[in-house]
Parts: sequence; C-alpha cells; structure tokens
Amino acid sequence: MRESEFDDGADGTKVPKVKWFLPDERLVPAPASEELRGEWERKRREKEERDPGCTERVREECMKKGMRFG
Repeated sequence: MRESEFDDGADGTKVPKVKWFLPDERLVPAPASEELRGEWERKRREKEERDPGCTERVREECMKKGMRFG
C-alpha cells in the first residue's frame, strides 16, 4: 500500500545535483494564470483586513525557519 497518493516509488536521492536546479521542462508546472494570482491576492488582502499584520507575522516566522523571500 502506498503511503500517499503522491508516493509513486520515486527516490529523489538518486537525482543528479544538476537536475535539482535545471529540471526537465516537462516536470515544471505552468505559471499560475493572472486570474488565479488575482484571487490569491484578493484573499491575502481580505485576511490582512481581518487581522492586520498577519502577513508580516507569517513572513517573520518563515524567516526564523530559514526561508527567504525575493
């Protein structure tokens, strides 16, 4: 039995390092549509209106965990 619906037996430890940064184009998802990006932005603004400062708090927590933002 598979552990999850995404577990197809792939072993990422056997992927060459160059493929970490230059994956095959067919494996990279298409960019999100402008409509979808607009929806995400609308939801973010609504959440920020309900809880001012929530976006910055989430960013700070992520940075504490070592995540970086562009």
